[in-house]
Amino acid sequence: MENSNTVSIPLPKGITLMKGITEHPKEQVTRYQSVIGSLMYLVTGTRPDLAYTISFLTQFSSCPTDEHIKAAKHVFRYGNRTRNHGIFYPYTTKNAIDVYVDAHFAGCHDTRRSTSGYIVLFNNCCVSWLSQKQASVTKSTTEAELVAMSYGTRHI
Repeated sequence: MENSNTVSIPLPKGITLMKGITEHPKEQVTRYQSVIGSLMYLVTGTRPDLAYTISFLTQFSSCPTDEHIKAAKHVFRYGNRTRNHGIFYPYTTKNAIDVYVDAHFAGCHDTRRSTSGYIVLFNNCCVSWLSQKQASVTKSTTEAELVAMSYGTRHI
């Protein structure tokens, strides 16, 4: 995908993916899992901008469809455009911790669970991030945001 057309966002706007129903050949499942694993490696070290996207695509690893593979290729096209992006830690004398938290209420179409995400900045430099599906089903946007704040607060 090195010479593919680039895109400006990790996933297309308004994408809705659901779990696959039909069984696919083991080679296709293994290939999809390998692709997602490669992208996950980027997220753990240098690319927090892909945390939500990879967390989202990981949930379809057991039975991926052609739409899931197409979405994973889209992420590679985004990575091709942003290959020089990374994390930079400049020297500074101030000591400040900032935490940003967000939630996507009932974002999973299969389970109706919300997704939480947070990022921790020390002196305006990213030191920790997470994006994951919440453990329980929340009843409102406010409750989903509260659960997300709890995740971020516990991490600090």
